[in-house]
Amino acid sequence: MKDEIKNKILYFIIAIFLIGSIGIWLPFLFDVVSNKETNLFSVFQNITTYYIAIIVVSLTDITLNIIRNSKAYNKIGQILFMILISIIIIIYFGVNCYFLWKQNSIVNYFVIIGVVLSYLLWWISKQNSKSFKPESALGGDTE
Repeated sequence: MKDEIKNKILYFIIAIFLIGSIGIWLPFLFDVVSNKETNLFSVFQNITTYYIAIIVVSLTDITLNIIRNSKAYNKIGQILFMILISIIIIIYFGVNCYFLWKQNSIVNYFVIIGVVLSYLLWWISKQNSKSFKPESALGGDTE
């Protein structure tokens, strides 16, 4: 059990945090190396696409786990709940994109909340997932 948690943490740090965020820090690094002025709103746009991708995958995982592991009478309510959460998140994305488009300074808070929400949903989706085996992605034994 302890190794499983360590593997999940290691997978999260390497795959989700470092490699997954390459679309955020690599353009920023290119700007720094080439002595260009970094456009902060471009960085926010990159972060927004990053956390949207994590949230969509996490919600899909959660929904698939519900379908696989629940009784028929529970599935409908749980899936409706996931649809409601998805609608709320889509509205949140819309507001975030509006502030990005207007280049409003409030977008800082939307981006931070979005990243935290995406990481939280990722951990929730992987909590009891039977299909998640981080050691296989890290080169370990899969069975």
